Amino acid sequence: MQIKLFSAMISILTGATLGWIFSIFENHLVVNGFDSAAKLIPTAAGAILLFFIYICYIYATQNREAEKNIEYQYTLLNTISKTAPVGICLIRDKSFIHVNDYFCDMIGYTREELIEKPTSIIYPTEHDFQFGLAVRQNQMRTNGTGSIEAVIKCKNGTQKDVIINSTPLDKDDWSKGITFTLLDISKRKKAENELKQSYIELEKRKDAYKEAHRLEQLANVERSNFQDNMCHEIRTPLNGILGMLQILQLKISDKEDLEYIDYTMASCKRLANLLQEILEYSRLQEGRVCILHKPFCLPDIFEETRLLFELSLRQKGLDFHMDILDGIPDVLIGDHHKLQQILNNLVGNAVKFTNQGSIRIEAWPVSKNIYPEKCRILFSVSDTGIGIADDKLEYIFKAYSQADSSNTRSYDGAGLGLTIVKRLLDTIDGNIYIESKLGTGTEIIFCIEFKVPTPGIDY
Repeated sequence: MQIKLFSAMISILTGATLGWIFSIFENHLVVNGFDSAAKLIPTAAGAILLFFIYICYIYATQNREAEKNIEYQYTLLNTISKTAPVGICLIRDKSFIHVNDYFCDMIGYTREELIEKPTSIIYPTEHDFQFGLAVRQNQMRTNGTGSIEAVIKCKNGTQKDVIINSTPLDKDDWSKGITFTLLDISKRKKAENELKQSYIELEKRKDAYKEAHRLEQLANVERSNFQDNMCHEIRTPLNGILGMLQILQLKISDKEDLEYIDYTMASCKRLANLLQEILEYSRLQEGRVCILHKPFCLPDIFEETRLLFELSLRQKGLDFHMDILDGIPDVLIGDHHKLQQILNNLVGNAVKFTNQGSIRIEAWPVSKNIYPEKCRILFSVSDTGIGIADDKLEYIFKAYSQADSSNTRSYDGAGLGLTIVKRLLDTIDGNIYIESKLGTGTEIIFCIEFKVPTPGIDY
C-alpha cells in the first residue's frame, strides 16, 4: 500500500514538474520566433509523461508482487512457528530474539520474559551452557548444522531432556542469527530409564534364580543321598527280619502261630516294596538312569510278570490273561528292564485295586512295515477293579498321589507307581494313556518303539 501511494505521488510531482519545464521552454520558443517548434512541445511532453507513467506502473507492479511474496513467506513461517510441535527460537549474540508459543509452554516462561535475555537462563549450570555451545559450534562448522541431546531447566526449577538442533541463518555470517529447534524427549528418556531399571532388575532376578536353582539342585542331591542311605539302612535289618521269619516258619507247626508269621512277612514285604519304589523314584528324579539296547523276547517279559504276581492273583481269586498279537518280531532290541518295571508297576496296581474279575495284558504292533528296522508296540494293561473317577485322572501321574488320598484309604503304597511308570516312559520316548470308569475298571495303554535286529549283526 505504501509503495502504491509513493508511486502515485512521484507520478504527480513528475508530471507537474515536466509541465512547468515544457511551458517555460514553449514560451521561450515563441518569443524567439519558433512558433512551429513550440507547437510540438505539448506532444513531446505528453509522450514523455506517458512513458514515465508506464515505467512507474511496471515498478509498482513488480514491487506489489514482491510484497505479496514477502507477506506469504511471513505468514507461512509464522504459521509453522505457531503450530510446530517443537520449540523454535532465534538467537543472536547468545540472546533470544524470537521464540514460539510451544517453546514458552515447554519451559514455563512468557515471551516477554525471554526476548533479549541470555540463552544461558534455560541451562541448569553455566558449565552445561558452555559445553553445549562448544559442541554445537563445532558441529555447525563441520556440517552446517548441529544436533545434541541436552538437559534444560524450566522456570519452576524442573528439568527436561531435549534434542537441540541449530542452524545459522547465514553459514558465512553467524552474527545474523541462529535458529534453534528443541524437541522434548523427557517421556522417552523416562521410558528408557524404566526399561534399563527393569533390565537391571531382571538380571538380578536371573542371578537369584540361578542361585536358587543351584541350591535346589544341591538340596535334591542331598535329599536323594539321604533317601538312598535311609532306604538301604532300613532294608538291611528288614531283610534280616524276613530271613528269621522264614526260619520260624520251618520250625513252628502251630497253625495260629504260622498265621501270625504270614501276616508279619506280608507287612515286611509291603515295606520292602515301598522302599524300592522310593529308591526308584529318587533315581528317576535325579536322571540317574541308563538306557539299555539289548535283544529280548516279549513273551519272556510277559511270563516273568505272570510269575511275579501268580501268588497274589491266586490269593485274590483273579484271572490273568496274556495276549501278544501277530506281527511282533520274535526278538526285539531295547531296554527290557524298563519295560519289565513298567509292566510290574501297572500289573501290581491292577492286582491291588481289583477284588474280583480279571486282569489282562496285551501287545500289538503299529506302523507295520513302514520302518522295517523299527517296531512300535502298543501295550495294554486292563482290570475289572474299582476304577478311577474322572476328576482324579489328571492327578493320577503326580507323585505321592492316589485316587483315594484320604487318611482312611483302604490301599497301601506311596502313590509312586504310576509316577515311576510315566518317568520311565519319558526316558525311552514313550507315551501313556489311561481310560477308567469308576466301579467298572481301568485300562492303561502305553506305546514304546523298539529296534528290529538286523541279521548277521551281534548285539
